[in-house]
Amino acid sequence: MNTARANHTSTLLNTGEVLVAGGTADTSTGESLASAELFNPAKGRWRVTGSMSTARVFDSATLLPNGEVLVAGGAPAINGNCVATAELFNPATGQFSSTGSMTAPRCSHSAVLLPNGQVLVAGGNNVTDSNSLNSAELFNPATGSWQATSDLNVARAGQLSEVLQNGKALVIGGRDFVNGTFTDLASAELFDPSQGSWSPTGSLSIPDGTPFGSLLANGDVLVARVAFFTPATGAWSVPYGSRGYHRDFARHRKRTAHRV
Repeated sequence: MNTARANHTSTLLNTGEVLVAGGTADTSTGESLASAELFNPAKGRWRVTGSMSTARVFDSATLLPNGEVLVAGGAPAINGNCVATAELFNPATGQFSSTGSMTAPRCSHSAVLLPNGQVLVAGGNNVTDSNSLNSAELFNPATGSWQATSDLNVARAGQLSEVLQNGKALVIGGRDFVNGTFTDLASAELFDPSQGSWSPTGSLSIPDGTPFGSLLANGDVLVARVAFFTPATGAWSVPYGSRGYHRDFARHRKRTAHRV
């Protein structure tokens, strides 16, 4: 890259390029970056593009149906106050432009694109004491505005969120920060866009404060190091046990890719 950075966002664009934005260049000072750049896989090269209007770290970046990228929240420094502002990156112009601000400042939240074209943002940390949030809101790209929706059942930050094949959004794990201490969470819940409501679902067998994973071709969700979630049953399983888990996951994914 043209600029060394950590804790940045990366988004695959409809053009095939990858947008990398924000993050921190120096973790000792913790100051955030406003700069952004694009990676061209065909050429194997990076090039600088327009900068964000606000330097951000611990923000979210979501690809919209029209090809633009919504960047929301985050903080101007690792130990800085979270912000509510949001902006849009237009690949056609290579520029960011401001859009409506969220209803609440938040960092380390989750953001996913729902089938109806709206973006669901949930949880994260707040601006005053870094306690976790249970609030959630929806961004409407057509109007550039945000609207509060039902609260999560459990306040959480740093959680994993994936949209299932049935259109519901699954939120998994994360941490509940309260007065400077945190608890890793095993709980998970589902957001139903048609009802605008959250409902608990099966919990992980092991709490995971920093989960990462992805939606598989068969509709299951993998949380790496932990388990597979099956939407039809709302249950978690570790089919191959903990030993050799990552090796067996590759075999599992190869098999399930044919069962669509």
